[in-house]
Amino acid sequence: MSRQADILEHQVQVDRAKLRADLFDRRLAVYKASKAYIRDAMTVRADFDPNPEVWTELTLQLEQAEFLFAGDVRSRLQSVADEADVLVNEREKLRDLRRGPSTSEAEAQAAKVLALNKELRGRLANLAEAMGEEMKLYIPRASETS
Repeated sequence: MSRQADILEHQVQVDRAKLRADLFDRRLAVYKASKAYIRDAMTVRADFDPNPEVWTELTLQLEQAEFLFAGDVRSRLQSVADEADVLVNEREKLRDLRRGPSTSEAEAQAAKVLALNKELRGRLANLAEAMGEEMKLYIPRASETS
């Protein structure tokens, strides 16, 4: 009886590992799209022009994230995407202000963009951690979790 239970437990572990591996590529696509969008938002260019392909891919991947991740991970991904959106908008304001004469408003906007960029850089560095256990392929055995 014990041997059958061990075999069944092993099969359950194999099935769980297969499911995680099957989901990994789809989850990795979400992760990569999020990173690409954040990097694009942070990229300093003389005349800021966001990359529509990067935004489109992120939108598509965030839709899939609704079904691939638990609520906390989904909300973190959405939050970091929203922060990147804010940075994009603030960079566009800075671009528009810089087209005119130099003003204190442009200097204040530049400082705001720099602060947002720094904050988003920190979020980018922690994005893998934010994705949590759901991205790990290794599943400890029941005897290792006790």
